[in-house]
Formats: sequence, structure tokens, C-alpha cells
Amino acid sequence: MIEAVLFCLVTVASSFIGSMLGIGGGFLIVPALVLLGLPIQEAAALSLIAIAATSTSSSIIYLPKGMVNLKAAIILELFTVGGAIIGPRIALALRGEILQVLFGFILLYVSYRMLRGGKRVGEGAFARRRNLLSWAIAFIGSFLAGVMAGMLGIGGGIIKVPILHLLLGMSMKISVATSHFMIMFTAITSSIVYLLSGLFNGEMAVAGAVGAIVGSQIGGRIALRIKAEHLRRLFGIVLIILAATMFWKSLHP
Repeated sequence: MIEAVLFCLVTVASSFIGSMLGIGGGFLIVPALVLLGLPIQEAAALSLIAIAATSTSSSIIYLPKGMVNLKAAIILELFTVGGAIIGPRIALALRGEILQVLFGFILLYVSYRMLRGGKRVGEGAFARRRNLLSWAIAFIGSFLAGVMAGMLGIGGGIIKVPILHLLLGMSMKISVATSHFMIMFTAITSSIVYLLSGLFNGEMAVAGAVGAIVGSQIGGRIALRIKAEHLRRLFGIVLIILAATMFWKSLHP
């Protein structure tokens, strides 16, 4: 019961942050669960359940406001779901330390791009950038986002938001909302794979889902009032923290 209450509080905090940035919050949930003594595989499974609740709750806020680019979300998520199915299955077959280091460098680069900024773009720019090369890179990135989500227990928004914002030219707020809609399917898919493997704790799962819904409802409404420029910079800072976490975990497996 104590662990369930602590997990609920962790998911409230992580979902609050994640709902504002378009990421699931798994980068906070997984380490917290490991510190509570859970195996990394079970931590990833529970994290994905909480992330599914977070993204679903946030999408309920964003969809009625027309902030989700449904066409891009559906097309890209077809590739992400494929990765989300494969990710959990190869989680135990590869050396996590190597993947964490590579992932850390990718996060640093994306963080640099987000913090550096540049000309603000919107949905019109998205339409102009709709070319074969951009979509090809977006497809590959979305697939990798699904793989990483399934392997690490994260939603994949740390890759999806930059793809939508930097590559396809959507505004930051549209990118965040669209990312949440996509994460909903990614997290549910990977959760099912983990749960079919027997990694399931009913009490913890319910506690995580409740905390995730509370945190995401608060964070999602605050995000609507934050300037896009501040949101982009906050996202870049979070990516630096996540990259540092990846490097640290690779040195302390």
C-alpha cells in the first residue's frame, strides 16, 4: 500500500511535467520505481500504463480545441506502433548501456536544436515542408521512438515532439498536443506486450493511472497558458537532464 501511494505521487508529478511538454513522463517514473525496489522490466510496464493514462487524459483536453494534427498523428503512429511492439521483445536481448549512451547523444543534439530556436513556424510551414525526404526521416524517427518507448518504458515524446516541431514545422503547442495523441497508442501497445509477459501489479497499476490522470489534467491546462517559446526552452532543458540520466545509467548499470 505504501509503495502504491508513493507511486501515485510520483506519477502526479511526472504526468504534470509530461503533459506540458508532450512527453509521457517515463523518464521520472522508471527510475523512481527502480529505487522502490522493482525490477526494471516491471518498472517499464507500470510506467507505460501510467503514460497511457496521461496521454489519454491530455488528449481529452487538446482534441476539442483542435490542437491535434490527426492526419500526421495517424500516419506517423503506424510506424511508432510497429516499434512499440518490437521494443519490449528486444529489451533483454541488447546491452542497455550502449543504447543509453547513443540515446543520450541524440537527446543532447535535439536539446541543442530546441534551445537554439530559430524562426517560429506553424501549420502553414508544415504544409510547405511536406516533402518525401522529411516524411522518410519522420517515419524512421517514429519507428525508433516506438522501439525506445517499449524498451525504456517511456512514451517516445522526446523524439516525437522534435520530429513534429523541427522536421515537419508544426508549432510547439500543436507538436505537444499531437505527440500526446500518438503516445496514447504507443504506450497502450507496449503495455499489452509487457502485460502478456506477466509483468503486472494491479494495485500499482491503478495507483499509477489515477496519479497520471490528476497530474496530466493540471499540466495540460497550464500548458495552454504558457508561451510557446517558454515551452520550447523548457523542453530543451528537460532533454539535457534526461541525456545526463542516460549517461549516468550507462556507467552504473
